[in-house]
Amino acid sequence: MEWTFHLHINLDATDKFHLVQLIGKAFQKIRIRIMNQLKNQYNGTYYRRLKKYWKLLQKNRFKLNY
Repeated sequence: MEWTFHLHINLDATDKFHLVQLIGKAFQKIRIRIMNQLKNQYNGTYYRRLKKYWKLLQKNRFKLNY
């Protein structure tokens, strides 16, 4: 399965906080779009996993506890 997305981010916000905020919002939009596509496929398994573990996708990989 392959997805392609085109992000349109307004880079007029020059400070670091707003840039990180824009990237986070864009990531959430992509995640929700993927979830909507997967909702009725594969018996909803991948949809439920993305819904349950969405915060882990945004966490720094070095801060994850395995």
